[in-house]
Amino acid sequence: MAGVTSAYRSKVNQGLISTSDPRSAYLFPELVDPRGVADSDELFVFQYWPATVEDSYTPEYATKTIPGGSHPLYQWTGGSARDITFTANFTAEIDNGANRGGEQGANSRGGVGSDATLGLVPGSRYTVDIRAGLNRIRSYMLGSYGGAGGGLNSTASPPKKLYLVLEGARLGGDRDEILCLLRSAPITYEAFFPNGLPRIVQVSMTFSQVVQHSEGEDSRIQFIGRETFEQDARFYKYRGTVDRTVGG
Repeated sequence: MAGVTSAYRSKVNQGLISTSDPRSAYLFPELVDPRGVADSDELFVFQYWPATVEDSYTPEYATKTIPGGSHPLYQWTGGSARDITFTANFTAEIDNGANRGGEQGANSRGGVGSDATLGLVPGSRYTVDIRAGLNRIRSYMLGSYGGAGGGLNSTASPPKKLYLVLEGARLGGDRDEILCLLRSAPITYEAFFPNGLPRIVQVSMTFSQVVQHSEGEDSRIQFIGRETFEQDARFYKYRGTVDRTVGG
C-alpha cells in the first residue's frame, strides 16, 4: 500500500504532530483510509518511543553435502518470518477514571476538546487511559464474530492486519510503514492506583511482517524484493580520507 506515510504526513503538515516534536511510533489497521487516519479512532500512538527495537529476518537455504567437500552447497529456498519486537511502556500520573464521560475524561482519552490532538505527541501527556490502550492492543490479536462473541456456527473474521510505523526508521526500506500482524503482547503490570486502574505497564510486543494484502488491483500477495531496500541503501556512506558510496 504505497504512500501510506506520505498520505499521513499531509496531516502532519496541518499541525497534528509538530515537526519539532519527537518522532512517533504508531499503528493503524490496513483498511483504514490513510488520508483520514490522523482523525480516526483507529490510530494508535504509543505513549513513548521504544527504548530498543529488534528487527530479525533469516533467509532460508537448503544444504547439500558433497563427499570430500570442505563446505556444503547452499540453495536459496526463500525467506523466514521477519519479526519486529519491542517493549511499549505506558505510565499515568493522574487517575482519570473518575472523569469518564465528562469533558476532561474525553480529552484525556484523545476525544473532543481543544487539546485532543496532544494525544499524538508521545511522552508529553501522563493522563493516558492505560486500560483503554491495553484493550486496544488485545483487540488486535483477536478475530471477530460479528459482536462481543459467537457460538460454534458464527462466521469468524481474522485479526486485523496493521501498519506499524516508526517514523524516520524506514522499516519498509523505501517507506516508514510495514504491514504486519501482532503475534504476541504479554503485559506486565508494575503499579496500580488505589482504585485498581493501571499506573505503570510494560507490553512486550512482537509483530510479524506479512505479504498478504487484503485488497489491490493485482495479486494480493506481494513479495518483498531487495530492490525495496536498495533504493535507500545507496545513500549509505562512510567518511575517511575519501568519501565513497558503499556498493556504488
